[in-house]
Amino acid sequence: MMPLMGALVAKGTVSMTVAAASESIITTEVTLSQEQRIKVTEALMFMIRRRGHGIFIHGPFLLDMMLFSPKQVQGSNGKVSSRHSHMIQSQTHSYFIGLDGDDSDNEDEIEERKIRLNTGGPVFDTEEDDLLRSATISVVCELIAALNPAVIATYCPILVHLATTALRLESSRPVRRAAAFLSSGIYALVEKEITESGSWNDSTTSSMAVALMSADEESLSNVLRQCVSSDDVDIKKNETSNRAVKG
Repeated sequence: MMPLMGALVAKGTVSMTVAAASESIITTEVTLSQEQRIKVTEALMFMIRRRGHGIFIHGPFLLDMMLFSPKQVQGSNGKVSSRHSHMIQSQTHSYFIGLDGDDSDNEDEIEERKIRLNTGGPVFDTEEDDLLRSATISVVCELIAALNPAVIATYCPILVHLATTALRLESSRPVRRAAAFLSSGIYALVEKEITESGSWNDSTTSSMAVALMSADEESLSNVLRQCVSSDDVDIKKNETSNRAVKG
């Protein structure tokens, strides 16, 4: 099931063999919409978090699917009219402060605002492509947290390149947020392998730390520093990335 869901997320299509009414076997291709692929991504992340034995069997395959097989989607690339952009800004502003702009100190209202802030704001139709790309990166983040560091170490160069490029070049809000969590996951895995080395291997050498330094970690650290210094909310609210930047 996990390989099938990984294929649906990455490619958006899957060929299935089904039995027809005439008892014949036919092959049909199922194509999902972007919204459906996002829903499948959420289900796949839930499965990874359950951490059944399947994740250790299919984890490397899923990583390959997420990193090397995604069907290309067309990002917004700033192709939004000024009128539409103003509407997005206005609705996002109302989402965070409330429709009436009430500054009430009511505990329920304060808690609701915190929840809204943590969601990162509403997602609009023009951001659906970007949300799908960010969801794919989020699956990678879940796999990093679940798999053996020695396995992730072999993917370290591509992971560092992905995080660095997204944070440096992407203007998409969801993609940048996912890249921030990817950076967090990379540093957290190094810390986890060092502090819990006995549970993974008997060696005192951290394979993730060695792989990270060989994968131009300095570039990732520099771009994180730039994001923090420019008051980038997606990075500053991520405590692990902050700790990695500040040492």
